Amino acid sequence: MQFTRHPAVLWLISISLVIAWVPALAVDDRMLILPDRLEWAISAEVEGKTVVLRMPAERERIHSLPEYDAKLLLERIKRVEANQKQIRKVGKAYAIHTERRSHRLSPDYMRTLSEVAISVSYADARAVNPLWRHLPVLKALPAYSKIHVVMPTPADNAVRQVLTAENLLDRAILRPQTDWNRKKDNITKFSRNTRWIRDTFLVGQDEQGRSMVYLPLAYAKVSDLANSDLNFVTQNWHNPDDVLRFPAFIRGGNVAVADNTHGRRIAFLGGAEIEQNREHYLHSIGLAPPPAMTTEIIKRLAAVPVVTVLPNTPKFFHIDMAISFLGPGLAALVSPVDEASLAPEEGAALLEYRKTLAASGFRIINIPTTVARINAYQSSVNILPFTDRTTQRRIAIVPQFPDATVNIAGKPQSLNRAIKAAYATAGVEIRWAEDRFSDRWGNVHCSILGLN
Repeated sequence: MQFTRHPAVLWLISISLVIAWVPALAVDDRMLILPDRLEWAISAEVEGKTVVLRMPAERERIHSLPEYDAKLLLERIKRVEANQKQIRKVGKAYAIHTERRSHRLSPDYMRTLSEVAISVSYADARAVNPLWRHLPVLKALPAYSKIHVVMPTPADNAVRQVLTAENLLDRAILRPQTDWNRKKDNITKFSRNTRWIRDTFLVGQDEQGRSMVYLPLAYAKVSDLANSDLNFVTQNWHNPDDVLRFPAFIRGGNVAVADNTHGRRIAFLGGAEIEQNREHYLHSIGLAPPPAMTTEIIKRLAAVPVVTVLPNTPKFFHIDMAISFLGPGLAALVSPVDEASLAPEEGAALLEYRKTLAASGFRIINIPTTVARINAYQSSVNILPFTDRTTQRRIAIVPQFPDATVNIAGKPQSLNRAIKAAYATAGVEIRWAEDRFSDRWGNVHCSILGLN
């Protein structure tokens, strides 16, 4: 398996990173590990001419360039080499870790929600009530759930006041983040404190049922991996022994695992993750990994022989916008009552989802919706399924959108009632949570993560 060559990747206005030669990746029986030595090249426009330097062999030639250009090149080289070192370190640590413990990604429906995590974004932190989006979901949780609240430090007092007023403070574990600086870390579009905590890491279990956190290389800060925007998970939250970092950039909302009707664990991956991983690798180290690298990592995290790749679309940008697994062999799938009005891309994706789920051994539970809801990112399958610790009942927290009257089987019906009835056919009790996320293109599953 090899990294591929790639044309110039723009780093600075006149500086680009070019792959001159890329060796094969070293592969062991657990994980792909970046080789100790890589050869690559940088190019710069200097006084109207393109200068190409092979690295690391021609590093000394940089000092013959004009001082300003040499300085820019040296800064970029230092960052790229540091990122290569970090990815190599993560890969090797993964191999050592998996020697000590056996664990794998686990389905949402297996968790009891004894502990959950949410994250307050910097935008929401400025609100009078920083938890206003999350409150309906928090109120729908089991009474025994402990709630980890990751948030910017300035939101601490306001969050405490809200939790106290809602009688939730005694169940909350507050985790303010103090070591993040927007200007210093040069993040303009995203921050570690995204409201979409589902996308920041994955969760699994070991053979004793102990929770395991799987941490990507970074969430948004891909240019400085040693100081990743996800380091807080090991620094002041989880026991480092319960965290496994893996050498890829993957969003949790685009990964799903479930057992089929034959008891076989199946892993699904949204195809957009393959391209995202490639883009982030190019940005961080200038090397493009092969598509198989991304699926290989998920395959090994899930301990499955193969990973099924599903298409993503503008409205189904993550597979959790269209599919949820309710129990062994049970897959909930969005089913618009006016499917003929779907955009061709979404229509084709839904057809592919249906065929793939059936072929993979799942009974499909059609969850009615409308094209208008799909277009507004209002997904009634973007849910939090779990098994109640006390009653062992299967329950799902489902986002509740404004009701509508729709025709199903030739009869006018309440759409929300039809949704509830559809889940009931799978033996799943639902708890409504008023939607406060769809205006930001997500729902319940995106905003909360069950840890065990």
